[in-house]
Amino acid sequence: MAKKVVVDFGHYKCDSGAVYNWNGKQIREVDLVIDMGNAMVEGLKRHGFEVLVTYGSLANRVSMANNFKADLFISIHTNAGGGDGCEVYWTGSNKNTEKLAKLCLENILEDKLNNSRGVKKSAFYVLKYTNMPACLVETGFGDNVEDRKAIDTLKEREAFGEALTEAVCEYYNIKYKVESKPVEQPTANSKIFRVKDNGKQIGAYSREESVISEVTKLIKAKKSKIEITYS
Repeated sequence: MAKKVVVDFGHYKCDSGAVYNWNGKQIREVDLVIDMGNAMVEGLKRHGFEVLVTYGSLANRVSMANNFKADLFISIHTNAGGGDGCEVYWTGSNKNTEKLAKLCLENILEDKLNNSRGVKKSAFYVLKYTNMPACLVETGFGDNVEDRKAIDTLKEREAFGEALTEAVCEYYNIKYKVESKPVEQPTANSKIFRVKDNGKQIGAYSREESVISEVTKLIKAKKSKIEITYS
């Protein structure tokens, strides 16, 4: 039977969360979270998990998760207040919950951010009243210049969702599967780079930064027969 995972979109269908000023443009926390959460949902489904997205009031989120009889609950947020880095909260004394929190932090640090603010205990409502191992992830500070670089594009935000997917896979000792990417449309006179793992093409790209990103994921997934060709 498939494991059930709740992905809690912080502030979704409730309020905006923190509001950041990015070069004169107002950016809402909830919109950043939606991009991260959608990527995590797709990543989890790719690995066979049954997924529920929770939203609305805190009580509604808890009720949805408990009625779903979820096996895990992960709430996604971005931070504010002038700090930097990632921190993950959990509560109670369940060692599995602590394990989940640590894995979420470790995978985000490996993939996205340099500074760890640690795993911390806090009796947030959604952690205290859910019936399964639960953690709340503050992915980074939207009002910090360096952290913002890690979340200022859709691609960057989706990478957070993939990092959290990796954490859940590791929690259950499931092999993480890198998402197959479609061929990028080349520009005039551009080269096509093809990334292969053990002879199987993973993706084809016209931009070098896409190649670097894909190879990084393969290395993170402990792939040892990576090949790059171009034409």
